[in-house]
Amino acid sequence: KEGLPGFANTRNAASGSLRQLDPSVTARRNLKFFAYDADILEGENFKTHVEKLRALQEMGFWVSPHWKFVETWEEIEEYIRYWTERREDLPYDIDGIVIKVNETWAREKLGHTARSPRWAIAYKFPSKRAVTKLIGVKFNVGRTGVISPVAQLEPTKLEGAVIKSATLHNFEYIRKLDLRIGDTVIIERAGKVIPEVVGVIYELRPENAEKIVPPERCPVCGTKTVWDGAYLKCPNPRCPEKVKAKLKHFVSRKAMDIEVMGEKLIEKLVDLGIVKDIPDIYKLTVADLMSLERMGKKLASKIIAQIMESKSRPLHRVIFALGIPRVGEQTAKILAEKFGDLRKLMNASYEELVSIKDIGPETATEIVKFFKDENNRKLVEELLALGVGTSDGTSKRDFGPLFRRIR
Repeated sequence: KEGLPGFANTRNAASGSLRQLDPSVTARRNLKFFAYDADILEGENFKTHVEKLRALQEMGFWVSPHWKFVETWEEIEEYIRYWTERREDLPYDIDGIVIKVNETWAREKLGHTARSPRWAIAYKFPSKRAVTKLIGVKFNVGRTGVISPVAQLEPTKLEGAVIKSATLHNFEYIRKLDLRIGDTVIIERAGKVIPEVVGVIYELRPENAEKIVPPERCPVCGTKTVWDGAYLKCPNPRCPEKVKAKLKHFVSRKAMDIEVMGEKLIEKLVDLGIVKDIPDIYKLTVADLMSLERMGKKLASKIIAQIMESKSRPLHRVIFALGIPRVGEQTAKILAEKFGDLRKLMNASYEELVSIKDIGPETATEIVKFFKDENNRKLVEELLALGVGTSDGTSKRDFGPLFRRIR
């Protein structure tokens, strides 16, 4: 109506509306939401989720009229079948159904992982698919050195977005698909977010279709690649792409939370050789930063101040920031509480680790493997010498000013 470009999809329209700097623009978008839960309702003690939903309705919140209480797997399957067939009849997009345990006591007993509750699971509808051509493969290097193949595609529209690239997971996945450059491929958006190649139309394969060969050398630093099970890796700890990825994780909000260290700044510092590994960010000076283009003294001082302030982060944040495979936020908290000291964790045996509740054999193996690597041990020792990871490991939960005002 306003002659502006249309939104790519409803997800982008909603999140973009909420991120508007001018709240009057958000107000004009006429967004509505369904209340599906409430963490804190003063003076209320609900025994079931159904009670809570009904209370929210009585308070005047919009609650989805389509929720249903069921008692058997057959009823769950019937509900899924019903909405799989009728999802397009709704006046809004849905990508699946969430199945939750009703009783509050059972939820408390089941608890949470770092990312999600154990008392709820999402059933996702089958993704919509599109057909396009594979015109090339790009190799990306992650923070652990894993080289991931990424499909370069002829641009095609899928669920409101133009797709130009898609994940190929790993080289074993390529081998199983017998995928070749020039193939006509089927793509879908996993969880409506990440595009992936899910199939090949072999009868449309051209005669000159080219096999995808795993690189013998790292595409970034040129180091000879090595196989680690199904994964191809760059073993060079100083590979610039690995360093960038490690730094981006280290400074991220849930890790050391150094907000001013954005992606562009990290890339500049690594590309110029000013930063070669994580400890180097704690050795930066105002003069180092002022040598960068368009960097004034005021901004440089602010960046250094925030880096120094991050030294006081609790131990679990430091453990998570190290990027140990299979160690997420929740596992990092468990390890910080158990050991209370980075060196003790670094020297922990497999037997010690696996005896801890919620630390399984695979996670214990990854922790031991991580700290056996001399490069990782050196990195930790450097961080400790710089005053990082030496706090007592405790942290107070800050609910923010709105919560404090309500209380």
